[in-house]
Amino acid sequence: MAAELRLCFVLSAILGGIVVVSSARVVRDTHAYRYGAIFDAGSSGTRLHVYRYDQNRLPTKTEDLTELRISGTSRVRPGISSYISNPVLVKRDLTLLLQSAAAVVPEELQSSTPVYLKATAGMRLLRPADVDAIFDQIDDLFLDSTVNPFKFQRGWAKVISGEEEGVFGWISVNFLMGVFDSNRDTETYGALDMGGASTQITFLPEGQIFANLFPLYIAGRRYDLYTNSFLKFGQDQFRLQVHRHLYNQASDKNAVMDSPCDLQGYLEPVDLGDNKVANIKGTGNPNQQCRALVRQLLGLNQTCYTEPCSIVGVYQPPVGDTIFYGTAGYYYTGSGVGAAPEDGGFTSVNNFQTKTDDFCSLSLAQATNQSGEFAYNYCMSGNYMAALLSDGYNIDASAVDKIFVAEEINGVDIGWALGSMMYELYLLDIEFTVGAASHVTSTSLALILAAMSLILQF
Repeated sequence: MAAELRLCFVLSAILGGIVVVSSARVVRDTHAYRYGAIFDAGSSGTRLHVYRYDQNRLPTKTEDLTELRISGTSRVRPGISSYISNPVLVKRDLTLLLQSAAAVVPEELQSSTPVYLKATAGMRLLRPADVDAIFDQIDDLFLDSTVNPFKFQRGWAKVISGEEEGVFGWISVNFLMGVFDSNRDTETYGALDMGGASTQITFLPEGQIFANLFPLYIAGRRYDLYTNSFLKFGQDQFRLQVHRHLYNQASDKNAVMDSPCDLQGYLEPVDLGDNKVANIKGTGNPNQQCRALVRQLLGLNQTCYTEPCSIVGVYQPPVGDTIFYGTAGYYYTGSGVGAAPEDGGFTSVNNFQTKTDDFCSLSLAQATNQSGEFAYNYCMSGNYMAALLSDGYNIDASAVDKIFVAEEINGVDIGWALGSMMYELYLLDIEFTVGAASHVTSTSLALILAAMSLILQF
C-alpha cells in the first residue's frame, strides 16, 4: 500500500510538472503594449523608427501597430556606407539614435524590446570586406549593454536583399490600406520604391510566376509575390550612369559635356569615381535627346530569355489591373515637377512625363525657386521614372488610376521599415510558438520517461 501511495505521489508530481511547464510558456505580463525599433540604414543616412504594438495579438489593422513620434534625433547623415575609410565612426551616429529610442520606450520594457538595423543598396555596392568591417563596429556597439539598453542578437544588424526591401514596402502599403484585416476580402496593391542606389517593384500577379517569386505568409494568408530590385537604378545611381555615359562618349575628357537631362544653368564638375571627373553642362532638352539616352541606359533592347521582360532583360509578369503606390523618389520627384499634390494623389505616366517636360524648360534658378534645393535633379529623374514605369514595367501610360504617388497613408509613413517591423513580429511569434512547443514536448517527454522508469521499479 505504501508503495502504491508513493507511486501515485510521484506520478502526480510529474503530471503537475508537465502542466506547470506548459502553462509557464503562455503567461503574459501586465503590460498591454510592446515595442520594437528599426534602424533604416539607407544610402544617404540612417533613420530611426520606433513602434508600439499590442502584445496580445499580431498586427492586422493599423491600430495594432503604431509608430511613435521621436522627440530627439531621428535621422543622422551620412549613410553608414560613407564610413568605409574609418568604420569606428559609425558608432557615434548610431549612439545618438539609441538615445532617442530610449527616450520613448518605457525603461522597464527596454531590455525586452528588439532593435534591428537593416541596411539597403548603399551597402550592397561595397566590397564584402568593407561591409564586414562596418558591421563589426555596429555589432560591437549594439551588444554593449552600457550603450544599448535594448534586446539585440547577432544577425539583427545586416544588409537586407533588394527583394526583402521590396516585400517590406509591399507589406507597409497593404497593411496601411487595410488588406490584412481579417474582416475584409479586398484586392492588394503594388509597391514601387525609388531609392538613391536601387529601385524595387513588388506586386501580386494574376498568373504564375516564373522567376523572382517571394512566398509571404502574413495575417493567416499566403501571398505569392513577384518582386525585383535593380541595383544601380536608384535615382542617384542612374544619374551617375547618365554622366558616366556622357564622359565615355566624349573625345575630350576635359571638355565641358552637354547633358540634355540637366537643367539650363547647371554647370558642375561631377565625380565619377576612379579618379574621373566630368564637367557637365545642362541643356534642358528632354523631348528627344534625354528620352533616347534614358531608354538606352534602361537596356530595353537587351535579350529577354524568359518573357515578358522589364528592363535590362529581366523577367516580369504582366501587372494587369494592379494599382501601385509609388514612394520615396517617386513622391519627391512627382510632387517636385507638379505631377502629384504634396499630400499625395493619383497620376498617370503621361501626366508625369508632361509635367516633367514643362519643368525641364525652366532654368536651374527658376526650378530651385519653385521646388527647392533638389530641383536640379528633377528633370533627369522625372524622365527616368516616366520611362521606367511605361517602357520598363509596362504600366498603361494613359491610365489615370493605376499609380498613386505618396509619402504617407493616413498620416503614416509608407516606407519599408513599417513592413519590416511587421515581418519581424510574425517571425518572433513563430519562434515563440515553435520554441514553446519544443520546450514543452522535450520536458514532458523527459518526465514521462522518468515516470515509466519508476513504474518499472515497482
